[in-house]
Amino acid sequence: MSEQPLHLPQISDEDLAAYALGALPPEEADRVARAVQSDPELARRLQAYLPVVHALHYAATPVPPPPVVRERILARVRPAAQTPRARWRAWLKPWRLGWAVAALLFVWLAVKVPDLIGTHPPATDAPMVQVPLLGDNGEGWLQFHPGDTVAYLYVKLPPLPPDRAYQLWLVRPDQSRDSGAVFRIPPEDGQQLEDGHYLIWVRAPQPLAAYVAFGVTIEPATGSPEPTGPRVLFGTLTTQE
Repeated sequence: MSEQPLHLPQISDEDLAAYALGALPPEEADRVARAVQSDPELARRLQAYLPVVHALHYAATPVPPPPVVRERILARVRPAAQTPRARWRAWLKPWRLGWAVAALLFVWLAVKVPDLIGTHPPATDAPMVQVPLLGDNGEGWLQFHPGDTVAYLYVKLPPLPPDRAYQLWLVRPDQSRDSGAVFRIPPEDGQQLEDGHYLIWVRAPQPLAAYVAFGVTIEPATGSPEPTGPRVLFGTLTTQE
């Protein structure tokens, strides 16, 4: 770990986790931001939290935690005001740090779950549907509960030029289409699974039971209102496993 310049405030991993989740008060967030901008090692450590935050925020507009939740978060990840930071760091063993970060994520998830599952209640009693998606140069599958508006797309596809992206289309019975995701390979902040697939989060405007087929096309980097490029993956509910 690199040494921070003497004129910069000391920043802990709990500070970085809370900053990444937007759980710090403005003055504390500014303190962390200034330190991160001046220290490449802090910036690298902050990047480690971004995939988790990306997953939490991908499916919905971020909702700030209520004041009571914010206070609980800060109480878990920051020392009491009267406790010197040096004493706190001496007490904070690695396993305690892990519990603090886990508690932070647990509380934030409690706030975010209603948004992550969309505007419709989860179909907890319905079986998970898995639709294979096949193509000449790739493959994957879409996994979801029919009553949900959030799905999981697992794909193995080749990278595209910088001005192109993949776009997932959700096909209705009348053949009209809704966009479910625009993504690149490798995805931003994404991690490759052991089997070579990437996980893409999908957000549908309607419950996924409203769709009968799913396809992936190559589109401009920012996406398209309707399919314009070649189709690389396709699957229907009749081919589900």
